[in-house]
Order: sequence, then structure tokens, then C-alpha cells
Amino acid sequence: MRKITIAVLALASTPALADVDFFVGPRSLASNPAAEDLLGYAVAAAEGPAGSRIAVVGALAGFAAIGTMLPGEDQFILGQQLSSGVSGDVFGLAVAIGGPDGSVIAVGAPEDDTFFLNSGKVYLYRRASPGGSFTLQTSIDPPMPVNVGNFGTSVALSADGTRLVVGEPKAQQSMVERGAVHIYDISGAIGAPQTLADGITVGGRFGQSVALDNNRLVVGAPTTDDAMMVDQTGALMAYQDVGGTFVADGAPLFAADRATGDRLGLAVAING
Repeated sequence: MRKITIAVLALASTPALADVDFFVGPRSLASNPAAEDLLGYAVAAAEGPAGSRIAVVGALAGFAAIGTMLPGEDQFILGQQLSSGVSGDVFGLAVAIGGPDGSVIAVGAPEDDTFFLNSGKVYLYRRASPGGSFTLQTSIDPPMPVNVGNFGTSVALSADGTRLVVGEPKAQQSMVERGAVHIYDISGAIGAPQTLADGITVGGRFGQSVALDNNRLVVGAPTTDDAMMVDQTGALMAYQDVGGTFVADGAPLFAADRATGDRLGLAVAING
């Protein structure tokens, strides 16, 4: 078993503080900022062409801004804006970027009502050449839409841009809310996903957060109760790609010092 590093957010009452200095550069603003845009609700970044960096920044007002940081600079300049054009779908709540030179972007709109109230949708964008504009490739609907399933609450892309992971934390199995995660091969025509439906407890929000790195996947379930019924302590599930299929890599992970309401797994990141 290969060692991995996972970063997890929990709403603990006494957060740990690390003795690390970070440089805070200039602020990056949308080209047409407005009150209550909530720009920065979600952020993802990748290596861009010719040593640049590219970022996608979600705003709960319903858009995602594309930013570029040139070599030697310390600020992302935000330019192109992506939008679904659908009011109230919270497009931009989740964003991801991957592919060579940051050429693929995914944006979640978990309150899209195409099928049912807040059943959700994900939009996939690509650009044909480095430095070019992003254009919509397709939109992806939940494989089994349900009322308030919130498909697109979380999204992740593989570094090579061939895989997309989508969280649907209120998905149902047999009319019971357990959450789900859907893994798509987006290297060509997009077909049916592999669906992970491993919610540990009813209402545990499995899929609230996802993180993907190479052949490793981590899923957060922040309102999960543990076996001793510690309420909403939260949990993680780790997966490994085995021959093109993701399988569980061990039992659910709980914090050793867990407490009621920690909500471990509200956000996750993985490296390794």
C-alpha cells in the first residue's frame, strides 16, 4: 500500500495552527465586480503554458472567472468568465482544472432544476490551444436524477484531463439518502460513469467533497455518524484505481479525537 497525504477540513472547535509564513500577494478581482458575487467561493489552479499558472475561480452569483499568472508575476489577472446562463443554479459552487497546460475545466451547478428541484448539473469546458479561450464541450446530468440530489456539489479532474469525478451528496439508493460519487472517462465520448455509493450512514453527505490525484481518490462525508453514534463527526473514504475501476482502500476513516459536530471531510485534498 502506497503512502498518501490527505488534507482535510473539519469544523472543530479548536483548530490547529501551523507555524508557517505565507506571502499574500495583490488581490485578484473579476473584470466587472458586483456586490454579493462571492467570488472565490471555490478555487482551482494548474500549471499553464510556457511557465504560467492558470486558475478558475467560482462565484456563487453564477459564474467562474479564468485567471492567468505569467512567469515572474505574483498576481492572477482574471479575464474570461464562464456561465451557464441559468439563474439560481449556483454555477461556480465547485470548480476543477486539469489536462495539459490546464486545458480542461469543470464547473458544478448543484441547484440546476433540469430534471427536479436542485437535481444538479456539471459543465465541462476545453480550450483548443494554449492561451486560447475556453468553450463549452458539454454539460453532464446526474445518471439517476433525484429531487435535491445536488449533483455537482464537488468536482475533480485528473492531471491529464481524462477523468472527471462528481459528488452528489444527497443521492438516493432505494429512496434513502446516502450520497454518491460518479467517475467519468472524458478522454473521448462521455459514457456512463462508475458510481460509488458507499455512504456510511443515512444523511452522511458522502460526496460533499472529492479529491483526485493519479490513481487515488478521497471522498468526504462530513455529516456521517460513527459506530458509537457520535453525531455528524464526519468521515473519509479512500479509493484506489485497480485496472480502471476505483475500489475502496480500507475502511472509512474517522478522526482519532472525533467529537459531535466536527464534520470531518467538509473539504479534502490529496497528494501522492
